[in-house]
Amino acid sequence: ERCKRETIFTHTGWRKIGGSLAYLHGGGAIGAAAVTVDLEEAKLTRYSLPVIAVASESRRAAALTSLECLQLAPEEITLPLLATVYLSPLCEPMRQAGCEPSFLLWLSGMTGARKSTLAGLFLSHYGQFTGKDLPGSFKDTENTLERKAFLLKFTVFCVDDYHPVGSPQEKRRMEKTAHGIIRGYGDRVGRGRMNADTSLKESFVPRGLCIVTGEDVPNLGQSATARLLTLDLKRGDVDLNKLSAMQAKSYLLSECMAGYIDWLRPRISTIAANTKEIFPGLRQQAATGVEH
Repeated sequence: ERCKRETIFTHTGWRKIGGSLAYLHGGGAIGAAAVTVDLEEAKLTRYSLPVIAVASESRRAAALTSLECLQLAPEEITLPLLATVYLSPLCEPMRQAGCEPSFLLWLSGMTGARKSTLAGLFLSHYGQFTGKDLPGSFKDTENTLERKAFLLKFTVFCVDDYHPVGSPQEKRRMEKTAHGIIRGYGDRVGRGRMNADTSLKESFVPRGLCIVTGEDVPNLGQSATARLLTLDLKRGDVDLNKLSAMQAKSYLLSECMAGYIDWLRPRISTIAANTKEIFPGLRQQAATGVEH
């Protein structure tokens, strides 16, 4: 009797399967059938997209729900969050075009500003999340966060709860972790390591985008700060009535993302070519000459 052979993928995002491009997630794949994905940790299995709605009315309702996220708080907060959500699957064609996004979104606010809840709601475009079950935390070790950032390919990783601490040792640990996350996403590099025999270990490079929540922003110098897009969320900025209404229908956000990714699938190569052509002109329009 012949043994059954099974391939198990261990990351999210774009992957060629059977000659066709598919998008992996915790529940399988968009664009391929009978695909198994194991993301190693229970929190990461929440990155699971639903079956794509066939009816155009359902797709339209999901898209309009996603756009309603812009009304949850001032647009200087919600626009970058929503843009990051939809930019993440485009990291691959933009990498091919030589302009891979290299920044980190830092959502800063005092306790009670609802930053974790807001981050969880936007992250629900990729599965079912709340502010209490975000996939990463500053309680995690730096190695753990680096590994998760590597597995969450072409999606959004969220690291929660950078906060002031009394212990100088704990403060240094948290700042070191923050610096590692910022450098990872800002430079698209992983930490180099060696085995005991001095051979090189695999380097885990972040391959998606990241949102960090924190009560303040670490003072890590100009170079690190230049890799941050900081959003200052104040108490009262989040409309709690609209937030509750959106939480009740947050399942529509992942339906919208599933449809968006399915629309992107046959267009990835074209997007890469077009981006390579138009990006230099767009960058020149946006620049004033003093940015870092």
